[in-house]
Parts: sequence; C-alpha cells; structure tokens
Amino acid sequence: THRCVSISGTEVFRSAVPELPTLTGTLHEAGYRVMHVGKFHGEVEGGPTDHGVERFVSKEAYHGWREQQGYPKHPQHFNGFFGDRDPVPAEATSIAWQADQVIQGLRDLNEGDAPFFMRWDPPEPHIPNIVPEPYASMYDDVALEPWAGFPDPLDGKPPAQRRSRQRWDTDDWDWERWLPTVRYYLADITLMDAQIGRVLEELDRLGQRDNTLVIYTTDHGDMAGSHGMLDKHFNMYDDIVRVPLLVRDPRQADAGDTCDTMLTHEMDLHATLLDAAGLSIPEHVVGRTLNERRKTPSLPQDTVFGQYQGTHQALYSLRMARDRRYKYVYHPAAFDEFYDLESDPGELHNRADDPEVAEPLHRLRESMMDWQQSIRDPQNGPLWKWQEVFGPR
Repeated sequence: THRCVSISGTEVFRSAVPELPTLTGTLHEAGYRVMHVGKFHGEVEGGPTDHGVERFVSKEAYHGWREQQGYPKHPQHFNGFFGDRDPVPAEATSIAWQADQVIQGLRDLNEGDAPFFMRWDPPEPHIPNIVPEPYASMYDDVALEPWAGFPDPLDGKPPAQRRSRQRWDTDDWDWERWLPTVRYYLADITLMDAQIGRVLEELDRLGQRDNTLVIYTTDHGDMAGSHGMLDKHFNMYDDIVRVPLLVRDPRQADAGDTCDTMLTHEMDLHATLLDAAGLSIPEHVVGRTLNERRKTPSLPQDTVFGQYQGTHQALYSLRMARDRRYKYVYHPAAFDEFYDLESDPGELHNRADDPEVAEPLHRLRESMMDWQQSIRDPQNGPLWKWQEVFGPR
C-alpha cells in the first residue's frame, strides 16, 4: 500500500470527458482518503468534494486568515503583475499557510490504516510574485544572464506574440528592466522550496518517508521576460511547456537518477499514480507509467503534443508537436512556427518556410494530424493539409 503526495499545477490529473472517472474519485473508490489543498479551477463539474475528496482547503481561505491575524491585505496585483515585496513575515505568506494546511492534513490522514492521497496545488510561483523578506532581496546582488530566448525581435513570428508584449507594455524592455521581475520570480520559487521542505520533513516525522510516493511538477512555466513576454499565453516556447518533474519513489533504489525520456505528464502521471496505488489502469487512461518510460527511453523521433485554447486576449488556439530535436507549432489564425532545438535552444529562428527542414516539418505535421484525429480535435484540418491535396490558392 502506498501513500501519495502530489505537489502540482492545477490542470494535472483531471478528466477531460465529464462521464469518465477522475483520479481522486478512483482512489477514493479504492479506499484511499483524499485531501486537496490550494487551487481549483473548475476542471470538472462540481467541486473536489464531488470527486472523492473528503476535505478541500481552498487557497481563497488564506485571505480571511491573513485579515484575522491583523496583517495588511495581500497586494495581489500591485505593480502590474511584475512583482513586489510582501510586508509580512515568510510564515504568514499564502504558500506557508498552505503548507500549514498540508501538514495538518497529513497528520489527520495518517491516523488509522487507510492509505491517503494528498494533492497540493499552490498558485505559487505564478505571477504576480509578491515575496517577503528575506527572500525578496535574496537575488538582488546575483548576476543573472538573459534567458536563451530573451533577445528576440519576433521577426517571422505570429503577430499574437508581439500583441502580447504590447498588452504588457514590455515591447521595448531591455534585460535590466526585466531583472526585478526575474528576481522576484526566483525568490518566490525559493520560498516555495522552503515550504515544500517543511512538508517533506513532516512525512519523515510521521514515519511515512519509506511508504510515500512524492511527485513535484506543475502545469506550466512563466516567460519571465523570455522573448520579451510575461505569463504563459499565445506561444509554445519551452519556457512554459517544458516543466519540472521530480519524483521521490521509495520503491526505487537509484536516488538522484535522471529519466531521459519525453512524456505528456498529465496523462503519464495519472497512470503512474494508479499503478503506485496497486490499481489497474483503465482503458481510457492513455498514459504510460514513469517506470515504463524509464525502461524504454524515448527515441529521437518520439513525439509529444500540446494544446492551447486561448484566454485573456482571445480564444486563440495553438497545437504543438515536439520531438527531441524539432518543434512544430500550428497557428490556425496565423503562420506556423518550426524550430531546430539542437541549434537554436532559445527558439529565436522560425524555420517553417526553410526548405532545408522540409522533411522533419512534414513528419511532425503528419504526426499532429494523426494525433488530432485520434482525440477528435475540433481544430483538425489545417490549411497546409488542404494545400497538399488541392494545391495552393
């Protein structure tokens, strides 16, 4: 029997089809006690407690607690989302308060013999990064080199990306202008790391270290100045789609091992957690467990896919197909992107019209078409496919 702790972004482990069971519902039916702390964005109908969660502590409850403690209101959108200092001690921040809820929840769940699943979805380090001392100034004197994707004039890039910079009013920002925001971002990550450390220490104190699978991941990254943008919209750059994934599995003896494989983590982690719980993996769960991935490392042309449905600016759809070397991004409302990640890790040079990469571009387009058909994607049928059949307009 395994107990499980997940520290994740919100869009992990959901059921995209309402009639299919969720991960938390499946674990509850199998006898697991399930708790959820942090974010919930309505990924399924109802709330977490309608899907097997016995206790849900929303991140929103923090604001009432903060007020009761006599602290000033959290300056959520101060400085236009570009980060600032929070005038409270670190132990009074939202992330520390959430860690307190997780720690108390672990103590409660540990009572009795039932296995448990704790899902923690902290909003942090999402913008705006409002960070207390000593973390807020921790990176002030640290020299930080620009991201690989920073010096991007966006030549040959879809117009929505420049429009995104214009909306944030960052079109003419140099690296010095971005540095305060980048430093607050790194400070928020460091504060979050400290709180996760507290949770891991509590598992040790409860004697559950060797019986608990811990997974740390997220749903997206942040541009934080890369390509001159903030947040996560209207692109598929690695800054936001290549996310961290750390696993502490007591069944594995090779601590510190790196799994050099590509995966679509939302689906593969669903399968991994069911497997860790000793449950069969239903047919509708199309992912493979991390143990399977480790045993069969990715081939160079193994492909993963991504979707973006749009927000804020417009319902702007994107689709991505990526293998180890190349990335293809389909823009239904603009021209496509294609990057050679081996020679251009910053994704600065769009080579979608370069005949020298016609073969891998065609291969990823065909893979994307097959994938879109397999998931019944309503965005199926890109213009390039019709041009291949009927010729250009």
